[in-house]
Amino acid sequence: MLIPDTAGIAEPQDTSAHLDDVASRLIVQAQALLKAGQTEEAIKPLQQATVARPLEPGLYEVLAKAMQAAGHEADATAARLAARAIRERAAGDLIAIGTSYARHKQWDAAGYWFLRAVLLDPDMADTHLHMGIALHELGRDDESEICARNACMRQSIFIDQVWPMQRRSVLVLCTSGHDNVPLQFLMPTPTSRQIRWTIEFGIVGPVRELPPYDLVFNAIGDADRAPQGLEAAARFVPAAGKPVLNPPDRILRTSRDQIPALLAGLDGVYIPPTARWNPGANTDLAEAIASAGLQYPVTVRPVGKHGGTGLQRLDSAPQAQEAGRGEPGEMYLSRYCDYRSADGFFRKYRVVFVDREPLPYHLAIGENWVLHYVTADMRSHAWKTEEERRFLDAPQAALGAAAWAAVREIGERLDLDYCGVDFSLLPDGRVLVFEANATMLVHPENGDDAVLCFKNPYVQRIFDAFESMLARRMA
Repeated sequence: MLIPDTAGIAEPQDTSAHLDDVASRLIVQAQALLKAGQTEEAIKPLQQATVARPLEPGLYEVLAKAMQAAGHEADATAARLAARAIRERAAGDLIAIGTSYARHKQWDAAGYWFLRAVLLDPDMADTHLHMGIALHELGRDDESEICARNACMRQSIFIDQVWPMQRRSVLVLCTSGHDNVPLQFLMPTPTSRQIRWTIEFGIVGPVRELPPYDLVFNAIGDADRAPQGLEAAARFVPAAGKPVLNPPDRILRTSRDQIPALLAGLDGVYIPPTARWNPGANTDLAEAIASAGLQYPVTVRPVGKHGGTGLQRLDSAPQAQEAGRGEPGEMYLSRYCDYRSADGFFRKYRVVFVDREPLPYHLAIGENWVLHYVTADMRSHAWKTEEERRFLDAPQAALGAAAWAAVREIGERLDLDYCGVDFSLLPDGRVLVFEANATMLVHPENGDDAVLCFKNPYVQRIFDAFESMLARRMA
């Protein structure tokens, strides 16, 4: 696999003679190694030279020969195609090379080629879009969002190709960041043609007007991260002229500090009190916790972050004072609730609501209070997956009738066409809500995963319910 240089998303700042000198020395070194028959050793300096001279086609031709001689057939082909693409100024061909690596989850190599596409044609929206996808997969979300924004500033409407079996066209209102409902599995292209409109940018780029559509799906699902997109969507909805799913005004009620009020009064449901702290309000973190009436232990997390990023548990005011130093952004402050089960393990359930109906999606069981499915090590313990299977097969029996009824009431109160809730059960049987919003990812497990593929029939049930909902809305 090619060694990438995805450290930056823009053209290198230093285009001086120094870079040329570095590249020249690397090329001389590589040529000496090639002459000595050390083809494998010659590859690295050639790759490093392409960092200094990313759009020099002759370099890729030499790299292709070295790759070929070393037996790296696929990489050699990629380098040869890249040399031609650069000569012909065909950024789309570089995207195609990167996409071939992306299909095999080789995101470093994909980013290597997407970056060259950006450098070759920075005015082409697709180059920035694909680079953003690679950076997101590499865990570099801040840079990824810059790329996505650059793409949408150049083109705000993206339209799927027409497939013979498509049943509808859906106008998907979205934003340029990672704030959208994950629709890749819920709304597959063969059945639903998506017209994705990054609505906060208006209509820019080659597509000058919205094509006909049958439904509108507001995919802007994060009330914290996409206020401009939600405001633009709210202005558009009255004039949409078609059924609208997940109306933006209902999404705005699902931020972590508003969910306690939205779900207040539901029998059998506990939502820890939550406050929002702005460090620019001239109060330190410990004072903000005291002002909110929160008792320790308290959890703090950056507003707009998910997956446990930046999440901390504070057990005292001195800890809070230490955590609040520096330049933190806005934070959510919440009462920590010990949700360990009697066996000492933590459990986190996820249920999704399709047209307000609850459907179980997964159960994570782990030893750490910061619990997510990907870190719960479910594959290594048969008893964990067996318990998850029982939950997916009969959630009411697994949770108890009262808890399942409470979960159903949560879906009714959220009143969204698609959303979900992450929760646990307290010793007294109450449902402890962690979060409830529309950005819940649902995906099938790899069919080759002998341990987790048992979940796929239950996942397919969610997909089928979503497809049925779309059909009902059209009718």
